[in-house]
Amino acid sequence: MQNNKIKWALLILGVLIIAVLVCVLIFQGTPSDPNALGPSSPNATTPPTSQSTPQPTNPDGSIAFPYTIPGTALVIQSVRSYDGVFLEDGSNRDVTGISTMVLVNNGQSGIEYAEITLNQGSTALKFKATSIPAGATLVVQEATAAKHVNSKYTACSANVAEASTFELSETMVKVEEIENGTLLVTNLTDETISRVRVFYKFAFEKGKIYVGGITYTAELTALEPGQSARLSASHFAAGSSEVIMVRTYEATE
Repeated sequence: MQNNKIKWALLILGVLIIAVLVCVLIFQGTPSDPNALGPSSPNATTPPTSQSTPQPTNPDGSIAFPYTIPGTALVIQSVRSYDGVFLEDGSNRDVTGISTMVLVNNGQSGIEYAEITLNQGSTALKFKATSIPAGATLVVQEATAAKHVNSKYTACSANVAEASTFELSETMVKVEEIENGTLLVTNLTDETISRVRVFYKFAFEKGKIYVGGITYTAELTALEPGQSARLSASHFAAGSSEVIMVRTYEATE
């Protein structure tokens, strides 16, 4: 039942993305110039940097979409209302009329973390997104499930940290999808791996379109040489989730 609920949410949000992107292609063309980007962060450990508020793009002084966040490769394609499942806090509770953003990473690097603030006068909406591959499109729900209000956006700012790569540690471990909520992790080395952490997201189209700013994690410890172990990943939906990153750690980390 829970898995069917998630798949229905992915379908609704995925259709929202496609509708927005089709409108952009038909009416507005390419939303941004990927060559006109700010400097890239060298690796995923670079602290987030605050981006300045741009000049408004509408004659009345409000922000127009699609909108490229200055100094980043992130493009806000649209902000709309959404009824369905709230993903961002892991609760999967039902919500109605919440503010939801369609976000595109037009850069050559992944985005490890982005916190975007959109202002409607004195009201600040927060959208938090993690693990966005280069070229991917993402639906992000407002972090507090704030209601969507059909009024002008007066300012935008963002803290963004880039990632040079989302490693899968393929020489160390193999991760396989078993069923809803379960992955199989195999140690490919001749040494014990102290800790394996798997990062995964809901995917409407794997490698291209993701649903939810949240990235889920699951981990296991003390994986012996050659051992395969089942990993409980409670939010993993078979066929509708994608492993984005796998990290292994030594005992001291």
